[in-house]
Amino acid sequence: MPEPAPIYNARVDMTDLEAAFDFYWRILAVDAPRPEHDTQFHPDRQWRADFLWRDHRVIVECEGGHWMSTGKFGKGHGHPARFEEDVEKYNAATALGYRVFRCTTQLLQENPEEFISLIRQSMEGA
Repeated sequence: MPEPAPIYNARVDMTDLEAAFDFYWRILAVDAPRPEHDTQFHPDRQWRADFLWRDHRVIVECEGGHWMSTGKFGKGHGHPARFEEDVEKYNAATALGYRVFRCTTQLLQENPEEFISLIRQSMEGA
């Protein structure tokens, strides 16, 4: 297995899904640029991208907790209020010229190679 790329701007408090994506990126995209993590991407709003390649205009959003929907705003992305907020954020990112990829646990468990490959292909077209 190839040696992982050096850690770049990674936080200690990544979610399990973010850590899994970061792991797969480091071992399957060794020669690719490292993303910024949990970084503001919008010039006017406080929206943050889970993973951001600013120069390539690519964002990966980890969609964890989509089954949790308790409380006023819920903890997971599946709660109606959170879902609407996410849609607004993704649309704004797209309007700014970013390609937004949504990552789930199942997607990484079933075929991480294909997901990483899609992101890399989009970066080559940037």
